[in-house]
Amino acid sequence: MRKSSGDRFWPKVQKGDGCWEWTGSRDRRGYGQFSFERHPVLAHRMAYYLTYGPFEGSVLHACDNPPCVRPDHLHLGTQKDNMGEASQRGRIYNLRKTHCGNGHPYDEENTRLYQGRRYCRACESQWKIDWRRRQGQVPRSEMARDAKGRILPRVKA
Repeated sequence: MRKSSGDRFWPKVQKGDGCWEWTGSRDRRGYGQFSFERHPVLAHRMAYYLTYGPFEGSVLHACDNPPCVRPDHLHLGTQKDNMGEASQRGRIYNLRKTHCGNGHPYDEENTRLYQGRRYCRACESQWKIDWRRRQGQVPRSEMARDAKGRILPRVKA
């Protein structure tokens, strides 16, 4: 006779005073994995299910420890809650970046925010110049200008 999920799950947990560590398999991010009804599930979600019953939404760690499956360290939330907690704890990699991939600083003058993302103005400007060149156009920065800085009309040869 096959063991119940709980009988298979809890022996793979090392209980202690703090976090209860999952000793079974883990994914590359360190979260425990468990097979439930022939489908892989995250171990902390399974611990929540076995303790509190069916749920909807995300199961979040209060302890910020991916292999922890201790039920009182887990709580329900939304993806937005999860991202908010991750941001407060400094776990969002892109927010820790101080420069773009080309070395330009992410400061107030050089950064454009659009739909929650940061864009480097210097890189965007260079991209536009390169794009115009590929289209056979003269970039605005290289157009002939008069003494007041106004762009002069192109003279066709």
